[in-house]
Amino acid sequence: MTKVKTKIVPDIVVTLDLGASRTKAIAQQLGSAVPVVTSMDPELADISSESVKDLKNEGIPENSCWVEVPGVDHFAVGYLARARFGGISQLRDLKYELAVPKIAGVLWVLQQKLGLAGRFSVSLLLLLPPGEVSQHDKALLLSKLAASLAKFDTPSGQLRVKILDFELMPEGGGVFGYRIGHLGADYKQKTIALVMLGYRNASCFICDRGNLRSGTSSDLGMFWMVNNFVGRAKGGLSRNDPKVLQALVAAGADGNLEVLQGLSRKRSANDIRLDGKAFAAAARISRDEYARAVVRWIKSLAPTELDEAILTGGTAEYVAPELDAYFAKEGITVIWNGGVMVSPDLLAGESPSRYADAWSVHAKSFERFSAKYKVPNFSNLTPPVADNKASNVAVNNSPERDVSDGNGNSAKKQTTKYVRPKDFIEMPDRL
Repeated sequence: MTKVKTKIVPDIVVTLDLGASRTKAIAQQLGSAVPVVTSMDPELADISSESVKDLKNEGIPENSCWVEVPGVDHFAVGYLARARFGGISQLRDLKYELAVPKIAGVLWVLQQKLGLAGRFSVSLLLLLPPGEVSQHDKALLLSKLAASLAKFDTPSGQLRVKILDFELMPEGGGVFGYRIGHLGADYKQKTIALVMLGYRNASCFICDRGNLRSGTSSDLGMFWMVNNFVGRAKGGLSRNDPKVLQALVAAGADGNLEVLQGLSRKRSANDIRLDGKAFAAAARISRDEYARAVVRWIKSLAPTELDEAILTGGTAEYVAPELDAYFAKEGITVIWNGGVMVSPDLLAGESPSRYADAWSVHAKSFERFSAKYKVPNFSNLTPPVADNKASNVAVNNSPERDVSDGNGNSAKKQTTKYVRPKDFIEMPDRL
């Protein structure tokens, strides 16, 4: 009797964004209606097998993660790397070069959160900078991942992970594809700029009446702002301290003194207050210089005839007032996050802007893998688009903020029903 081959179905579908400020993952089991969202600190530290022996598997998985990369070394990943071993974000390295231990770490965290067996399979989609998604990069990374994940040590024991599907997607591809899909054939009559501001860098792409030009990147990510602030503020602050970034974001455009004085290392109440004043002044000047630098950079790239700008990324949200003011002055429509809206209920208080790209990519890939493996898709992940009477965009948590509806009209941010955009167009592998 001839054996009937059974198609292996992946245990989970994972979309992973190796951001410089957070490693973000959206995971979902085929047939499940609800995804699991997890994020980790970006730090990585190589450690010895002797150091591993001293570690205790305590606390939540995201904060106690270490993995072995066979034939290379052991690595502490995320919070453990920073808090225990002095790990850093390694911003100068290419993301794909750091991908193997980070991906192994995320897969262990997901295995713990989802209660998966020690041996499981995965369909993996990875978001990387446009310059790191060539077919050569893909083949090289897949080869390294397949070898490393076949059998590796973790805090809970040995894991064996098989990659059934592996795809690379350029960062920004999710929100761009979503917006283009919503516009339909009209996008071929428009000139559109996609501006992504992340922690490490800033990127801009121009789609001129359907023709996508090569992208341009710069070092004008949020790290530029943090570095400028630390250099100006003094006070023994470190640009690698995540509390600095958190304080700058929380302090807002006015440089809230009460927030920023929390960075002081002084003991006297008066000295702490003085530090707060100095930090607030430094934050206001640094923010002004940063916003001007970003706008100047965009001006140098944007064509004269620009119909709309798609803005995305957590850093874009940080300088949103300045960006809105610039584009309003130029008479250019702004579409925040390409019109993608992410449910805050799944993000545990994190900014939806940080997940818009990964969320839209995950929705499309999960639908595709469900069809490929013939598993019913009960989820309703497609990011919502408002009808003509409501806003197409979500910007931040401020209910008073006016946003564009994509048709040149102003509207308040509001909750809208899920409607699938027609003719969703995939972002090309190369930009």
